[in-house]
Amino acid sequence: MSLGQAPPSETLSASDPASTAGISTDSKPDPAFYACSVKQAIAAHKPFVLVFATPAFCTSGTCGPALDLVKQVAPDYIGRVNFIHLEPYILQVADGRTQPKLGA
Repeated sequence: MSLGQAPPSETLSASDPASTAGISTDSKPDPAFYACSVKQAIAAHKPFVLVFATPAFCTSGTCGPALDLVKQVAPDYIGRVNFIHLEPYILQVADGRTQPKLGA
């Protein structure tokens, strides 16, 4: 790996809405944003956009709308660019709600 290259991370991916709920707090997740890991995107040898965002838990005007903004432009790049959403938290579904797993 040289300077400027992303590490081939095994980030979480999902193939159906039920499993997407366990890795995203987006209220209207686009399945394409969860279809591949960073490692798979690198292996595909095409550009990718990696969005670090937690829509349900972000309180600032900067990070809150970040994922929505990227989702707006993504249709213009279908087939040419992979888009990946990555939550900064490990998530769990408890009491029917997706929540961050906090603590040790």
